[in-house]
Amino acid sequence: MPMIQCLNEKAASLTVAICTFKRPESLARLLGALWEQAYLVSSSIEIMIVDNDPNASACGLVNGIKPPVPWKLRYFVEPAPGVSYARNRCLRESNTDFIVFIDDDEIPQPDWLVSLLETQVATDAGIVCGPVIPRFESPPPNWMRKGKFFERKRFTSGTKITFKDSRSGNVLIRRDTIALAGREFDTRYGTSGAEDTLFFKRAEESGVTIFWSDKAIVYEDIPADRMKLKWLARRAFKGGQNWVRILAESNSSIWLPMAFNGIASASFSLIFIVPSLIISHIIAARLVIRFAGGLGKATAWFAARKIRNQLPVSHYIG
Repeated sequence: MPMIQCLNEKAASLTVAICTFKRPESLARLLGALWEQAYLVSSSIEIMIVDNDPNASACGLVNGIKPPVPWKLRYFVEPAPGVSYARNRCLRESNTDFIVFIDDDEIPQPDWLVSLLETQVATDAGIVCGPVIPRFESPPPNWMRKGKFFERKRFTSGTKITFKDSRSGNVLIRRDTIALAGREFDTRYGTSGAEDTLFFKRAEESGVTIFWSDKAIVYEDIPADRMKLKWLARRAFKGGQNWVRILAESNSSIWLPMAFNGIASASFSLIFIVPSLIISHIIAARLVIRFAGGLGKATAWFAARKIRNQLPVSHYIG
């Protein structure tokens, strides 16, 4: 495969970065899948684990691991709570040509890494994203399965995408892109999420290209406590807040129009939620989620103000 030849000849180095928080079983499964990555046996690859638990709960697991491949395994504890701080620790501690982020509750296919690298070589992308496919811990409710509420948009490999379709759970970032994106993930989003969306937006505005690698598949484990409409609504609410906050980074006059937009969307959804139950639970669920997202947009300014005043906010729900 041409990618292997390229990786070895140019001695490209790569860090697989994993931010973890009190998920030892999931982390062990992920590491096991990483050792099975096909075609990549170069010693210039390292696995970096950043434990966001100040009690270093993943330390025992990591100390007991002997990688069966010639890769380095490095472990750090980042005591500052929040995903932004953990990701920034990854950026600071890595010094390789590429850094690849994968979440601790995900499992990659055997050709995951090589597929990301192949797309990067073919497109010269600053950022390469791949699909995250849900894998349910137990059978989900029928309305959730049919409504595909955990499925995300996919593209043909080599498609140029925008920051709106990017994600940090499965992404390769070229080293020079980090400086163009502001050198770090914004810590104001440490407990709310969307720090990655803002990072990719800043990168794109600086001229960084983002491409899609559809063969670079990872599976995300969905626990039973997420298979509820309440969880989906909460995610939509936080997503609405974050989206407005991100847009306001480059357009401070957007707060009021987006608040009115959110109120209108929430009001429309609220009117039809109960009648829609007669037709379809899936439609009703979508309206509930839209209602929550609208409320999020309407309250985004208050969420941002809490951050500015360093008031407590809800923990990131991932």
